[in-house]
Amino acid sequence: MPEQGRMAMAQVLQMVRAAVSALQSFPPAFAQESQIFAEQVERMYTGFQYQDRISQMMALLEGDMARLQQVLDGRLSDVPQIEHWMAALESKYAMAEQRDTHAGTRGSEAAGSTETDFGD
Repeated sequence: MPEQGRMAMAQVLQMVRAAVSALQSFPPAFAQESQIFAEQVERMYTGFQYQDRISQMMALLEGDMARLQQVLDGRLSDVPQIEHWMAALESKYAMAEQRDTHAGTRGSEAAGSTETDFGD
């Protein structure tokens, strides 16, 4: 992630921590509002995780496409067989979901799921 993005995320997290700290000092009458705020914060964290996964996948795709462009332009003389190329790509995956999809083992139960799993 670019340094500017990291700094923006750090500022947002600092603001969230300050807001959570302030909410904890409110009387119990604000419990419902605190719960709503906590849910919003959780959604925000999920959004950050989702964006991070997308960024990882896009960076991997961009690197592989640059490598392909080098092959097509003749700048890469040692062109591996497709099996080796795909194995090299797979070795860079950070998530089990990517490896499952790559191998074609991503089951239909996962394809129909509406939940995003950030456990990897």
